[in-house]
Amino acid sequence: MQGKNNKKRPKPQKRETTIYIRSMKMSIIEALSEKKLSPMRLGFSRYLVEHYGMSMSTAYQKIRLNRVRRWEAEGVEKCLRDFDPDYEGELKDFFSGVRKKGEFIEFMKERGMGEHALRAHFRNFDFTEVELRGLESIYKEYKKQMEEM
Repeated sequence: MQGKNNKKRPKPQKRETTIYIRSMKMSIIEALSEKKLSPMRLGFSRYLVEHYGMSMSTAYQKIRLNRVRRWEAEGVEKCLRDFDPDYEGELKDFFSGVRKKGEFIEFMKERGMGEHALRAHFRNFDFTEVELRGLESIYKEYKKQMEEM
C-alpha cells in the first residue's frame, strides 16, 4: 500500500523566457553581455552615449543586461527592407502605405514590437537614430572606428 508521500510528483516544467535575438548562434549584443567582454561593452556603451545621445542608464540596460528586442538589434530600416524589399518610399510613410498591415504587425511582433507600440511609433515616426539603424549596425561602425585607431 502506497502512502500519500510515495506518489510520484510530476517534474515542474521549465519556464520559457523570451529572448528576442535567436536568429544567429549568438548575436553581437548577446555576446557583449558576457562578463569577459566588459571593456568592449563599456566602450560601446560610451560610444552610444557620445555619438547617439543615449543615456548611460539605457545603454547599460540594453547592452549589459541584454534587454534588446530583435527589432532594436536589427533596426527599423532593416525590418522594413526585410518585410518589403521593393519599397522605395520614405520610411515615415511606410506604415500608412503598407497594404498588408496585419502581416506587417505580425512580422514586427515576431521581432518584439507590439501592435500598440508599432502604431504609435509609426503614427508619430518618433524612432531614434539608434532604433532606425539598429544596435548591431552601430556596433559594426564602432568596431571599425576602433580598428582604425
